[in-house]
Amino acid sequence: CTYDYFFQHGLPALSIAVEEAVKKCMSDWDMANTMDVKENDFIAVLNDIRKASEMKDNDGNNVCPANDRRSPVSAQEPSSALLQYVVQNTESAEIDDPSVRYVLDETWDIVESPAFGVALADCLMSAFRLSYEGLMVFRSTSNPPSLAPVVTQLKQTAGNFFVDEVNAAYLTRLAALPTVHELGLASFDFGS
Repeated sequence: CTYDYFFQHGLPALSIAVEEAVKKCMSDWDMANTMDVKENDFIAVLNDIRKASEMKDNDGNNVCPANDRRSPVSAQEPSSALLQYVVQNTESAEIDDPSVRYVLDETWDIVESPAFGVALADCLMSAFRLSYEGLMVFRSTSNPPSLAPVVTQLKQTAGNFFVDEVNAAYLTRLAALPTVHELGLASFDFGS
């Protein structure tokens, strides 16, 4: 049920949301132009894309901080905005099996907790920091590079994220996060 939902509905919807965020947040950037790109500016636009993918305004539209400096009136918490792509909402789901519904309800109880939101934010920040560390194109020259090699490097960095040694570094970082440890204790410690 959850895997089917994620692969059939969640992942395609997330892809569309990220694509829309990229279009909104990078509307002033031109790949064909040889504009120089400073590392701080590029990381700022990546963070804007991330925020736009994670937050929605009252109308359900992605928010792009770079194009709209107003704060959304009631933006969703990043955890609930992202989780809509991963875990099916049990209120709108047609689930006949009571045990499946129970597991999904319990999952939502955990993910809607404040501890989960904080742990998720820490995990996402750690993932993005690791990705930024992989952008060596900014360190290989004294002059700012043009946009094309920066995007190429970012694609390579993202692709390498699932290589065993990079993945191990990421998992090690996550395991060391106090918020992840606290979430585990709060969610799965049954008094043992």
